[in-house]
Amino acid sequence: MELQRVRVQNYKCIEDSGWVDFERITCMVGKNESGKTAFLQALQKLNPVNESGDYDPLVEYPRRRFKRYENTRHEDNPDPVASAHFELTDPEVELVEEEYGGNILNGKSVTVTKDYKNRIHWNIDVDEGQLCLNSIRTT
Repeated sequence: MELQRVRVQNYKCIEDSGWVDFERITCMVGKNESGKTAFLQALQKLNPVNESGDYDPLVEYPRRRFKRYENTRHEDNPDPVASAHFELTDPEVELVEEEYGGNILNGKSVTVTKDYKNRIHWNIDVDEGQLCLNSIRTT
């Protein structure tokens, strides 16, 4: 998968970065205290290399909105923190089709999001009808 863009929401001083395009070389430029480090910290926790990848809303959720968030939706509907949008390569698409049958992907996009409950959500546009047909044919 090739990283295309990323987004950080509800993290320290960042309300919503919007989608930020990534290319082979990406440079972040901004004034001091504008959120560059916070942005990178949020992304690092999306797929950490060690065990320090949990988001802590008590420490990292934007302060001025924390009480309302904690009281109304943290338990049942936790806010997203970091998202990454990838494009599958042709060999990866072929692997998916070998495993699940042809014509199940509606595109090559994959979006991964991690929320304040530290759950990972995958969004892959799949033709569920075709997937069912393919699974019936293989059983």
